[in-house]
Amino acid sequence: MRIIIVPDVHGRPFWRKVLTNKEDTIVFLGDYSDPYEFVEGYTHEEAIYELTDIVQFKKENRERVILLLGNHDAGYIDYKFISCRYSVKLYNEYHRLFTEDPNLFQMAYSITINDIDYLFTHAGVSPKWLSGHHLAFTADALNKAWLEKPNVFNEVGLMRGGKYMVGSPIWIDAEEHDSVSPYVQIFGHTQQEENPYINWNMWCLDCRKVFILEDGKIEEYKEQSWNVRL
Repeated sequence: MRIIIVPDVHGRPFWRKVLTNKEDTIVFLGDYSDPYEFVEGYTHEEAIYELTDIVQFKKENRERVILLLGNHDAGYIDYKFISCRYSVKLYNEYHRLFTEDPNLFQMAYSITINDIDYLFTHAGVSPKWLSGHHLAFTADALNKAWLEKPNVFNEVGLMRGGKYMVGSPIWIDAEEHDSVSPYVQIFGHTQQEENPYINWNMWCLDCRKVFILEDGKIEEYKEQSWNVRL
């Protein structure tokens, strides 16, 4: 079994190479919104365009496309969530895309392949954060918590300028993680310059590339038809 992984999009079109894939499970790691407009040149309008097509791609492939939520996305679901590069002007459009179908997005996804357990979230999961909220270390528990008590995900750790010892699964920095995890954790959020950050069972893939997980190895996904439009 192969898993295709798309890290933080932020309005970039690199994710489009997965549109020609007709058989694999595809996991998006969140942060579709709030582009780096003054650094990379992508605008909020372009981010809306990309997110619209991602949502449509999910609707056409509900069983094999997984859309996770990131910290930037949460701010357009509930304005109380902390965010940056936020667009007040386009809040309503972002909000509609994130909320019009409550079954499109989720907080976590897990799968077992060849006896290895993998957990996918936007930023990773800290056992300390889980114990502080009496949550089990499972994707189901995280998804349920997001539906029942979403405010616990609005916790930013000290390393990201917040007041908490450790951040939530949409905020924790890669350097906050320890290695205590029953899973191989796959996440984005902490942007890398060129290559993914792989530290035993903590894999941070936020480097503007699509990856493929196969036979316990993670490699860049080489499909080149990235300019496909819906």
